[in-house]
Amino acid sequence: MADLTAALLAVELILLVATLVLLIQARRESSGREKLLEQMAHTARIVSRQEYFNAVHFVMQSARNSIKGSITGSVPSTPEQNDQVQAIIDRISIAEKREVKVQYILPKSPDRLVVANRYREAGADIRLHGGIIVSDLRYTVIDNAYTVLGLPSSTGENQPTREGYVTHLKH
Repeated sequence: MADLTAALLAVELILLVATLVLLIQARRESSGREKLLEQMAHTARIVSRQEYFNAVHFVMQSARNSIKGSITGSVPSTPEQNDQVQAIIDRISIAEKREVKVQYILPKSPDRLVVANRYREAGADIRLHGGIIVSDLRYTVIDNAYTVLGLPSSTGENQPTREGYVTHLKH
């Protein structure tokens, strides 16, 4: 009987150790899954943002008469954001050479002047509006035919555009 009790205790100890090992592995796997989901969400935001700017670039290249928009004009804080601003500046210059009228309205704020001046130097007509404190919706209208809407990740804050939509207006 003592041998049976000792054997059962040994089996119970082995099962307890196995259970603890599985719990530790499950916690590690859960932590790894959370990190993976965070990275996937980050990648999705980057792709969505890139799709928005690709849409803006595409419609700006196809503009024949006018490009009008309301944008945040926030100073780029990352190299990727600076590249996007420079790409828009390049599109403005190209559009101006094709005699496309480019007009943007931005919030009237000292921190918006950097981008406003860069766009103006590229040939855009820039207006600063004191009533636009925070621009939660960014839009660009091309030839009164296409509209590209840009949405931030959250409202009421100076957030970069996270996703965008292109609409085609039929005449």
